[in-house]
Amino acid sequence: MESTERLKTRANEAVDKGTDVAHETVDKVVHAAHRAADVAGEKGAQIMESQERLVNEWRGFVRDNPMTAIAAAAAVGFVLSRITR
Repeated sequence: MESTERLKTRANEAVDKGTDVAHETVDKVVHAAHRAADVAGEKGAQIMESQERLVNEWRGFVRDNPMTAIAAAAAVGFVLSRITR
């Protein structure tokens, strides 16, 4: 009976150790996922800022050079119409 108790104790210790390792692994994965989400959020914010800056620059260009902007839009439209035929 004593050897059965020792086996039971060893099995419980092994299960406890496995549980601890599993918890540590899950914690590491969760931490990595949070960090990845933070980085993605930062990059998304940077992209939005870049887009807003670009749109503002183009608005300024169109406001300052309306005829050039119209000519460029017409040229792009003509090229696209030829490509999509």
